[in-house]
Amino acid sequence: MSLSRILRWVVTNWLVTDPDLRLDEPRRNYHTKTPTNRAHIYICGGRFKSTKQWPIHVGVLVVIVAGGVLFWVFEASWLWHNVSPALVIIFSYLWFLTTMFMVKTAGCDPGFAPKNTHVSYSPHLIESKNHKPPDEFFSTVSLPYYNDTHGTTVKYCVTCHIWRLPRMSHCNSCKSCVYVHDHHCVFMNNCIGFRNYRYFLWFLLLAVLTSVMLSVLGWIHTYHYRISGRDNIDTFKDSISENPVAFLLALYGLCGFVYPAMLLIFHLFLSANNLTTREYLNFVRGTRHAPEDERYVNVYNTQSAWRNLWNAWWAMPQGVSSTDIRGRYKSGNLRHEPLKAFEAD
Repeated sequence: MSLSRILRWVVTNWLVTDPDLRLDEPRRNYHTKTPTNRAHIYICGGRFKSTKQWPIHVGVLVVIVAGGVLFWVFEASWLWHNVSPALVIIFSYLWFLTTMFMVKTAGCDPGFAPKNTHVSYSPHLIESKNHKPPDEFFSTVSLPYYNDTHGTTVKYCVTCHIWRLPRMSHCNSCKSCVYVHDHHCVFMNNCIGFRNYRYFLWFLLLAVLTSVMLSVLGWIHTYHYRISGRDNIDTFKDSISENPVAFLLALYGLCGFVYPAMLLIFHLFLSANNLTTREYLNFVRGTRHAPEDERYVNVYNTQSAWRNLWNAWWAMPQGVSSTDIRGRYKSGNLRHEPLKAFEAD
């Protein structure tokens, strides 16, 4: 078997699949060469996915795993016998939840909308060079207003060939429209949307808690010499020399705390107001100092911060994937066929 065939098998088998490199006829929907599929690599038969960008999410996962491994190899035994077994158990549980929520956030369908569901013409006509779409496909349609002064709008996605629902937007990295699109997270290498926003919130919270606990446990071991009365450790410098990994983990936890904590505070504010990152950056931030009648009105706000938080963090149903990416491919199903994007004159 030639090297090229081996390499092609490596990236087109069940474990790892790059639809762009497949030569066989598609058997599953994620095998087709739609723009969304060509922008992703699928793992474990389509159960997980990753966009074809710099694998920063792999680096994030390595950082999380490295902290846990260092803790269990060098610190867990000492804490178990000298402080309390409960601390080791609690940290391990928090670490496990952090890892699982990170994998779920990065690998699951964030709420991709099915493609080509609002096609007004024959696919062969759309693919022709001289075809011109109607003007309304490039217009904005207003939905019924709130208080007769504010409303929501919908637009047609000329790439996905669908009318976008309110709060839906197209991601240029994932090549797909996403329900309640919050943002495309480079650290997760995935969009954050309707179906994984809750996982993202819990990942941030647990990452902060795990980092704090890792740092605190590291400092406990580093300063334990002050209450243990060990003869060979008299100063902080001696303690670091004796327990370098404990000091390293204390700093490791502090560094791992900063950025997730900032993101957590920001998304606590957003979820308390039932806002997405896109809505805040595109509408709210620019109108904060405008006259009251010109400010952005969030029609999705329930007017209760607790209810908004409850919905975002726990109660809002996430539904099932609407793209059926792991289903069997059926020829002629436009949802899984590539169609040329419309272009304005």
